[in-house]
Amino acid sequence: MREWISSWRLRDHLIASYLLVIVITITIIAIVVGLLGLPRVEDVLVLNSRRQAFQLAPLFADYYSHSQSWDTVIPLIHTTNQPLPSHLVTDVNPAAYPRQFDLPVERLTTPNQLIITDNDYRVVADSHQELEPGQSLPEDLTILAVPIDAQGETIGHLIFVPNFGSDLTPLATVALRRTLLGAGLLAGILALVTSFFLAKNLTAPLLALNQAARQLAAGQSPELPPVRNHDEIGELTATFNHMVGALAEQRRLRQQMVADIAHELRTPLSIMQLELEGLEDGLQEPEQAARSLHGELKKLEQLIEDLRLISLVDAGGLQLEKETVELGDFLPTVIESWRKQLDKQQITVALDIDPHLPPLQADTRRLTQVLNNLIGNAIRYTSSAGNLTIKAQGQPHTILITLSDTGLGIAAEDLPHIFDRFYRADHSRNRKTGGSGLGLAIAKQLVNLHGGHIWAESQPNRGTTFYITLPTAVG
Repeated sequence: MREWISSWRLRDHLIASYLLVIVITITIIAIVVGLLGLPRVEDVLVLNSRRQAFQLAPLFADYYSHSQSWDTVIPLIHTTNQPLPSHLVTDVNPAAYPRQFDLPVERLTTPNQLIITDNDYRVVADSHQELEPGQSLPEDLTILAVPIDAQGETIGHLIFVPNFGSDLTPLATVALRRTLLGAGLLAGILALVTSFFLAKNLTAPLLALNQAARQLAAGQSPELPPVRNHDEIGELTATFNHMVGALAEQRRLRQQMVADIAHELRTPLSIMQLELEGLEDGLQEPEQAARSLHGELKKLEQLIEDLRLISLVDAGGLQLEKETVELGDFLPTVIESWRKQLDKQQITVALDIDPHLPPLQADTRRLTQVLNNLIGNAIRYTSSAGNLTIKAQGQPHTILITLSDTGLGIAAEDLPHIFDRFYRADHSRNRKTGGSGLGLAIAKQLVNLHGGHIWAESQPNRGTTFYITLPTAVG
């Protein structure tokens, strides 16, 4: 049984759940009606009988006031207790009643039973002559008795028993049960039809998601399911579609990275091959070839180191060795290491450091690497006699470092991608105007590891400004 149920699809489970809820609800209603509703049927009959008796009681009270006895009350009983005319019951269908309850139409045209007792509930008169005078009123009829009052004094009791009173309770009970059964069957059928469409509507997006996931697992480009609603399934569909887009982008970046790495490796290898062929043919001096080969090997070494660093960051294996850093001492040291090249290109450096800056908790080696990448880019893209301005100022819980140059600037369409791996604004891949395309990507990764942020603003031919925020040691 359990294995059979476990093989159900989600739609089957939903339909079964809806039906189970309907069955439980109908069962509870039937129990409540059985416990609370059916006993009220007898109460209604009692109230109806007592109402009829209260309406007739003044007539018998007036009779007793005039005759001062009940000796001749029987004629009055027969006069007031006339049967229902037969023409009023011609529409009653006896076949509509259950067979176990014999209620012929004639019962409806017979008089009701009227009983008069004294104050001690001893029978005085019975219209059906079923009870003997002086007999005590049966206990089941006592509840129907209403007082007969004359001149402020109770002179007896009147009991009104409908001609079908003993049969009405079972009839009402059976009718109520049949009504509940019919309503339950109708509700069950409607619930089955409704649950089928509801389950189909709920599972349709999941089936589309499953089909798309199968296509994705098979290496195909899946057809993205539409987001039909804004519920949990809609959010799941939107998340899946976003994941598919992210995977496609990652696949594209992976393919692009492989092509970029191949290009970066091929270029120095091609130069080295040309140098070696020149040596073999005697077209190249050994000293000159050695210098060229050494330079290309250093470029390969730097590329391999950059790739290793990025892979470490991606794998979460790069650990920072943080220490207290005073920017007032740190920044001048970094700039001084570039002094020779700055002087060579006649680039003027302006350093503006807030003297009240709090210290940083940073890895000096990695922070130096970030600044070197940014300063190297500024020198590379700034013409002779240019300017480089470096500022450090305090902000709430952070320090803002800015590097502004007067170089070529970056086009608006390239600016959002400058931190992407192997991306160069110079699409011609000229190695004299661009490195491997990993410097800014590495800088962003290292700044993020420090808990900071990095971004850039630029206008073509008006220079570029890089912004770095780093958390302070205190904040």
